[in-house]
Amino acid sequence: MAKKRPNQTPVLIVYVLTMLFSVIMFGTVAYVLLDVFVTQPKLAREAELSKAPASEDDVAAETDYSAARETILFVSEQSGTVNSIALIRVLPDLGTIRIVPVSQYTLSSVSGVEGTIE
Repeated sequence: MAKKRPNQTPVLIVYVLTMLFSVIMFGTVAYVLLDVFVTQPKLAREAELSKAPASEDDVAAETDYSAARETILFVSEQSGTVNSIALIRVLPDLGTIRIVPVSQYTLSSVSGVEGTIE
């Protein structure tokens, strides 16, 4: 007599329900995180940008910071030896500060004399 195979239907049902539950749970968490960290900040930025200033005085006060741009040469030295050099560009109208390091061994020419910055 041939042995009868056990029924696998309950295992399939449990597997399918577990998969559906997992997909729903992870999908819900992903949706909430997307809403909190992407959608809501985007809507807040758009609402802030769409607000019009109340008067012309507000517009004039917000617009021109370009005159406050600065370029700074930062040189650090100790006992006559240059330790570090950097160009610092402050751009308040763009809201950024850019720092460019310069190697001590950069070749320069001043009044016909060539050599490294150091």
